[in-house]
Amino acid sequence: MEPLIEREVELATLNAYHADAAGGGGSVVLVTGAAGTGKTTLLQAFTEQVARAGGLVLTAAGVRAESTLPMGLLTELFAALPASAAGRFAGLLDQAAAVPGPVSSRTMRGVWEALRELSDETPVLVAIDDIQHADAASLQVLLSIVRRVRGARALVVLAETEYSHRASPLFRAELLREPACRHIHLARLSPDGVGRLAGPGLDSATTTELAELSGGNPLLAHALLSDHGRVRREADQHTPGLVVGDAYGQAVLSCVHRFEPVMLTVVSGLAVLGEPATPGTLARMLEVDAADAAWALQGLQEIGLVDAGRFRHQAAAAAVLDSMTGAERARWHRRIARVLHDDGEPAAVVARHLIAASHVAEEWALAELREAAEQADLGDDVDFAVQCLELAMTAARTEPERAAITMRLLRVQWRVNPATAARHLEPLTENLLEGLLPPGDASVILRALCWHGNLAAVERVLGVAAASEACFDPEVLARLRIAQQWLRVFCPSLLASTPAVPAAEVSPIFSQLVQAATALAEGLTRDPDADTVTVAEQMLQGGRLDDDSFDWIEAAMLTLVHADRADRAALWCGPLFEQAAARGAATWQARLAAVQGEIALHQGDLAAAERWAHAALTLIPARGWGVAIGGPLATLILAATESGRFEQAARQLRRATPPTMFQTRYGLLYLHARAQYHLATGRLHDALVDFLNCGEQMEQSGQQPTGAAPWRIGAATVYLRMGEDDLARQLVGELMHQPSTASSRAAARRLLEAAGDLPQRPGTLWASAQLAPPAARIPAQRQDGSAGWVRPQQALLHHTGTVLTGPDTPLPESDENADPPPDGSGDGTVLLSDAERRVAELVAVGHTNREVAQALFITVSTVEQHLTRVYRKLNLNGRSDLSVRFRLDPPEPS
Repeated sequence: MEPLIEREVELATLNAYHADAAGGGGSVVLVTGAAGTGKTTLLQAFTEQVARAGGLVLTAAGVRAESTLPMGLLTELFAALPASAAGRFAGLLDQAAAVPGPVSSRTMRGVWEALRELSDETPVLVAIDDIQHADAASLQVLLSIVRRVRGARALVVLAETEYSHRASPLFRAELLREPACRHIHLARLSPDGVGRLAGPGLDSATTTELAELSGGNPLLAHALLSDHGRVRREADQHTPGLVVGDAYGQAVLSCVHRFEPVMLTVVSGLAVLGEPATPGTLARMLEVDAADAAWALQGLQEIGLVDAGRFRHQAAAAAVLDSMTGAERARWHRRIARVLHDDGEPAAVVARHLIAASHVAEEWALAELREAAEQADLGDDVDFAVQCLELAMTAARTEPERAAITMRLLRVQWRVNPATAARHLEPLTENLLEGLLPPGDASVILRALCWHGNLAAVERVLGVAAASEACFDPEVLARLRIAQQWLRVFCPSLLASTPAVPAAEVSPIFSQLVQAATALAEGLTRDPDADTVTVAEQMLQGGRLDDDSFDWIEAAMLTLVHADRADRAALWCGPLFEQAAARGAATWQARLAAVQGEIALHQGDLAAAERWAHAALTLIPARGWGVAIGGPLATLILAATESGRFEQAARQLRRATPPTMFQTRYGLLYLHARAQYHLATGRLHDALVDFLNCGEQMEQSGQQPTGAAPWRIGAATVYLRMGEDDLARQLVGELMHQPSTASSRAAARRLLEAAGDLPQRPGTLWASAQLAPPAARIPAQRQDGSAGWVRPQQALLHHTGTVLTGPDTPLPESDENADPPPDGSGDGTVLLSDAERRVAELVAVGHTNREVAQALFITVSTVEQHLTRVYRKLNLNGRSDLSVRFRLDPPEPS
């Protein structure tokens, strides 16, 4: 039996009453207390003591399911008597049960006389638990016994659960009026009592938490201890804090199932409400009397389930909700939502109940959902905003209303996963073309269509928006101009086939952003000058991330990178990434991670570039990247290529990409990265095809994205490797007469030097041409629009027999250690991979491992690994042998 804690006084009192009864001072004791407070435990301890002392004990317990069975409780009470005595009681009870209506006085008198005769022989203890569930006939007989018990050697102990369903509400009142009746009330345990119950196994903090969550209710405390002990056993370790699990939920339901109807109503409503509530609020929500609501709340607090109008633990509310049917929960949620709406509660509070009820039948409910979605969007609670909008969609009554809700869904979901938002693009595009959406929404739809590569729809949308009369609205005009500048960067080829936005004044609110967007677009499609760099810095200093500014904040950082100010871009990108993470904007995080990758690549930190690019592709799925996937893929390919891990680069190149990607700036980045991979692995013809494709696309678009070094540098490098020095000089000469970054000019000068001194041109000179940072090796196009590069391209194709193919040329399988084409030297260096050759040539002329690592943007460890393979393949003893093998002179002082 469980130990009695803080019930010792009550047990002593019962023993005293029994001693009085043994001397002829019979009485009745009513033991009351809330569910779970230990009435049954006290009753069991007392009856066992009396039985051990030789007293006659008769016990029974009321059962709700048997509360309509006449004489059911008394039949159980006397069933344990010896056959002779039991038969006498059974005859009386059966006779009474067979007659409908009240029990006759003859029957009641006969039962008492039989009980008194038993007490004459030995004191009798009648102990009945859960008397609230007794049948009416048994209660009548018990009341007759109570009225006669004084002076007899009998003690009657009745245990009743407070706030529980009663078969006869008048029984308790009649009982307490009797002079022989005594009353014992069991309170909840004190914190010290809970500590004694827990034992020495819990620390003080967990014991305090146990007292708070259980409310001092022994039943709930035992359940919490059971959950906590089970988890600790399963985990085989001490779990910090108190664990709440299934046992606690079952204990809660054990209490709840004993409640009276009004208590059940209040506890159910409180669980559905999920917030603290006053009796008045509950009364209106649940349509019960205010006094009954107050009584019910008081009862829940007495039990230990509720404190200050709310459940002590969410698990209690969850257990109550799980015990209800779905229809019951929905009915409560609808009722509560209406009351909260009428009371003017915040839209978010009302909307949560509407969502739980899946109910939007009234106009006010639709309005509450849309307002709640807008507030959630502003607060970056994307999941809740989506829930509100999706439910609102089911109740939209008109097509414009439905289109507006869908537009909001696109905006909200785009911030988390563009792949999910893409399902709204087709209907929204049609809505815009049909005039169901305002032209101001065109800018958002345009960017989304471009991102997912639906370039044909972009032309239609921009054409309709630009031709609309609403386009002359200053705000609409501003948004369209900003979108057009974004198109200029994202997919410049579209501008030639789309109508121009009317020339009119834009909204003053957007005028600065229009000017900044124009300047940044110029900087990203030409070589950024000092003024553009200033605009980029101002953009980064001014703005908080939002749907309107993000594209240009990203563009500002890329402008700094392209202007050889990657260190400045890095200072801004980190805090912005943290801001996006704090706001749960996975799409912003992914795009900023891709920018971080470009920054790291430009700075020569290949490992960081690879980490950031992988992070970008992890934050949102590949399908969500659309055509922009070419950006992080290009970073991964270049980082792996530059560090000599060609199989990893090839693995990225084998990933599927959207066909329309190659019509965007991301396709150019990807083509350049693929060309560098081909060049590094000795596939010179493939490299040349990709470099020239970059140039051709830029020539056609009339743009020069300076995302990295011009395509001419790459193509000229290939020509040098092929021995086509004249073609290399022609390309580099054209580049030297155009505006470009310092790193691009440095690379061009090295190439001219390599092409001009043929007798002294080993692979080292080609390697030195790569000393410009990786950011100087992404394709660019001439500003003057000349087509001089076509002639060397055609000459080389004629000379080599190469067929110029498109950007989606299948990628051959690669081998990290694949041998480059022989140079005809016959000295065995043909055994080296391209990466190994570059390292060997630089070391051979006297560069240290660290200098080589910095020059080639690889780690010192990678240099050492390449050298080890070079020594093994060429059977060399060390650095001194390299100079002999490569027949190189030491580098001249710079």
